[in-house]
Amino acid sequence: MISQRTRLILLTLSAIIPFFIYLLTVAPTVVFFDSGELITSSFLVSPAHPPGYPLYVMMGKFATFLPFGSVAYKVNIMAAFFSSLAVMTVFLITSQVIKDLQVSETLRRYQELISFATAITFAFSYSLWNQAIIAEVYPLNTFITGLLIYILLSWRDKAQEIKKMRRWEDGNLSTSQPLNFSTSQLNDSRLLYLVCFLFGLGLGNHHTLLVILPIIFLVVAVTNWRLLFDAKAWSISLAFFMLGLSVYIFLPLRALQNPELNWGDPDTISKLKWVIFREGYPKGELSRPWGLFWQQAKTFDIIYEFSGAGLLMGCLGIIAYIIKKPMEVLITVSVILILSLGIIIYGNPIPENVFLIESFHTPSYMIFSVWIGAGMFFLLSLIYRFAGKVFESKVMTAVLAVLIILLPTSLCAYFYPWNDRSDDFIAYDYAQNELATMPSNSVLFTWGDSGAFPLWYAQMVERFQPSVLLIHTPHLSTKWYIDELPDSVRLGQLQWIQKDDLYAEAVFMIMLRENYGNYPLYIDYSTRYSVPVEGYASIPQGLVYELSTDSMKMTDINMWGKYAMRGIYKKDPYRDLDTGKAVSIYANTLFDVGNHLLRLGYSDEAYTQFGEAAKISPGLKQQVREIMFGQPEKPEGKPEGHP
Repeated sequence: MISQRTRLILLTLSAIIPFFIYLLTVAPTVVFFDSGELITSSFLVSPAHPPGYPLYVMMGKFATFLPFGSVAYKVNIMAAFFSSLAVMTVFLITSQVIKDLQVSETLRRYQELISFATAITFAFSYSLWNQAIIAEVYPLNTFITGLLIYILLSWRDKAQEIKKMRRWEDGNLSTSQPLNFSTSQLNDSRLLYLVCFLFGLGLGNHHTLLVILPIIFLVVAVTNWRLLFDAKAWSISLAFFMLGLSVYIFLPLRALQNPELNWGDPDTISKLKWVIFREGYPKGELSRPWGLFWQQAKTFDIIYEFSGAGLLMGCLGIIAYIIKKPMEVLITVSVILILSLGIIIYGNPIPENVFLIESFHTPSYMIFSVWIGAGMFFLLSLIYRFAGKVFESKVMTAVLAVLIILLPTSLCAYFYPWNDRSDDFIAYDYAQNELATMPSNSVLFTWGDSGAFPLWYAQMVERFQPSVLLIHTPHLSTKWYIDELPDSVRLGQLQWIQKDDLYAEAVFMIMLRENYGNYPLYIDYSTRYSVPVEGYASIPQGLVYELSTDSMKMTDINMWGKYAMRGIYKKDPYRDLDTGKAVSIYANTLFDVGNHLLRLGYSDEAYTQFGEAAKISPGLKQQVREIMFGQPEKPEGKPEGHP
């Protein structure tokens, strides 16, 4: 049997090796989507978007005290850290599942190696790796999920040991006779209380942890169902749960201090409820067309995460041990079904937002990886049984070692280029370039989280262009957001608004009419093609558009020479959706600059801009040819090639 020292070494390596690889591929700064807002909230210690993520924000603030790198890099490293800890829990769970299998002593020494290989396999699955290199809430959620399951299995095993000891001490009891022991007699109930505390605390990071609740009840019921009717156990468990959940007190306490970023301003009971229960987000019906359900279900893709070989190995593990380890199979399969199917049914995203639930499946992939390890161990036992007597021990050891490391190393090699964001500065440069375009005391209307959040990071964390007022146009549909705006831009009709559920586009036009002439007004690319701007011309000025009543106002073409455009001209097939859209925006704004210059009569300068646009996005080449060679113009509206 393998020594405890060797086990400890393998356990440590199961976290250190992934952490090292993650550090090689971690994003050096802010990226698109929620990353910028989560980093900003962590830096400011302020409520993030609903449900507020108080645990993540406080942990993120601790990360900002690291003595190296930018604030964004530090919080990105926190994701790598918790992802590595999640990998370690896979080692522990796998070891727990296969440790008491009846196998020969020779095979038993491979159990910890199998646990190590299983953990590394999960470490290099696509989703976990993709989340480990940017600021996101999912790595911490996956770690807490794994830790909860490991503690539950440990509690169950200790409870079974107590049962066996009592039967051994009382010789007149048969091994099949049920025992009646209370909570106080079960001296490891403290593990259950730890589960309850971590469960409440984990809900302060991500609400999808709720799907673990049925698993807790399942494990308790099959281990000692009498605990479900024990008032003392319920009281203590509830107390520990509420202690963990009390992390949400952070939201109103911090909101009362009016931080610079204060999403939902949860300083009252009603607004706190609005944030925690995500009341500002549309709630879809549970029913849906079969085609949409199938599209949502396909987001759970084990083959993509672990390859076909990984899927077969995991299924082999479940089938091989369904009789020997029925409870483990029941618990883990239940976790996978509840986690993934429950998220699909409850979340029910619209077709264009289906990709948002892909990250929610990572805990399910973590559980499935345990059965990949079980399948590896079963396959190893078969090989040893039928070939162990034919080949020498050293040969068998070499063959088995190759089999053990083959899957994780192949996953690492395949997904490395997909998840290497070590030189990804596109979101950071995009935000800096937009802000650099505008004069001080101007107003920029943005549309969409991906475009807005890097700007928040640049302005609120790095204090770049702090005098520019950033307005997230979709938030103009809520009274709390309008109330957070400076009085100087809402002195007219907006200050009398008393209700929520406003029409953002209408509020946007009110702000334009009341503030035009008082401030330079700009909109970003997404706002231009999302909101009708009536009565104003959109003059392209670099990456943004200046609103003007003079449609023939000149554009500043020198602005583009001042921009940092790292990675924009690189043909990278591994770009994520938001980064690809940003690159497309560079191309299409250049295309708009060219069209505007043509209208002003500057054809040579226009063709230069068209050429740059086509270099960035080859899909625009046909439109450039049509314009340059005098073919009919495209009809008015959204140009072809615009996302």
